[in-house]
Amino acid sequence: MLDGLKLKRGDLVVRYGRMLEVTRIDEETVFLKPHFGAANNRGGLNYSLPLKNMAMIKLRRAASKEKLDRLLKAELNLIDNEGGMLSLNLKDPLENNDVAETIKVVKMLWREKKANSGSLPSGRLSIYQEALEQLTEEMAAVRGLTLEKAKIKLSAALKTDGK
Repeated sequence: MLDGLKLKRGDLVVRYGRMLEVTRIDEETVFLKPHFGAANNRGGLNYSLPLKNMAMIKLRRAASKEKLDRLLKAELNLIDNEGGMLSLNLKDPLENNDVAETIKVVKMLWREKKANSGSLPSGRLSIYQEALEQLTEEMAAVRGLTLEKAKIKLSAALKTDGK
């Protein structure tokens, strides 16, 4: 149906970093609603996506608890082959809807922020905040937590480097 992604009512999916719940599927359309309601999902928009366009839509199933834990604990190698700091296009991971890449961005900018006395340039800060928000939503949904509790757990994991 969705390039191998078989959905049913109640499934949690991620689209552009936002947690959505499948509310209905008919012959032509899949219907989705924000998992966390209007306050956190840009006005609480509900989606109806034509099945024939699913190949073009960046939609994925939410990561498992195990996968999130493994990615948070994974070492982040920030050094390239020539000994310099790794340079990432920070916007791409957020637009590609890849949880592993989002975690890398969060970890990299967390370390940069920590190294710079708690500050980041405004462009990098907004990317960090967006990535952190996306990761918090996914963690909260997967673990059955409130957004606040997930943010606290995520912050603790970053402070201890996922350990």
